[in-house]
Amino acid sequence: MGRIATVAGVALSVLAAYLVLGFASIIDYVQLLHGIFLAPLFGTFLLGMFWRRSTGWGGFFGLVSGTVTGVVLYLISLDSSVGASMYRAIWAWLVCVGVTIAVSLVTQPKPDAELRGIVWGLTEQKEVREEAWYKKPWILAVIVLAMTLVLNIYFW
Repeated sequence: MGRIATVAGVALSVLAAYLVLGFASIIDYVQLLHGIFLAPLFGTFLLGMFWRRSTGWGGFFGLVSGTVTGVVLYLISLDSSVGASMYRAIWAWLVCVGVTIAVSLVTQPKPDAELRGIVWGLTEQKEVREEAWYKKPWILAVIVLAMTLVLNIYFW
């Protein structure tokens, strides 16, 4: 199986390399892929993490519909510029979130007991204890920001 997967991966890479030749730059190609695949995935991830009512079927159909929306919008325009990819990503994300919400509202959700530790609202918060000043992230961030500012002024 490993050899077959390696040969298939190399073949797909070669095909992708020839496909990229048709784009103005590699950035246009990467942005196209991100707009089609990652934007709907991000919508599904957000709803799955922060909305306890979302369901598996909702996530599945939302992800598929968002991806199909991105592909259809690309095939309609065949524009791979960064601006068009951003537009496509917004629509793919909106369709994904809308379909996920709609399907989740008509399907049976999992009980809260099964979602503990997975969904934000059902996760137990750790007890906050007092730590030394050098272990507090916001203090360290302010120190690094001040050092960056001083160095930028000095080397200007």
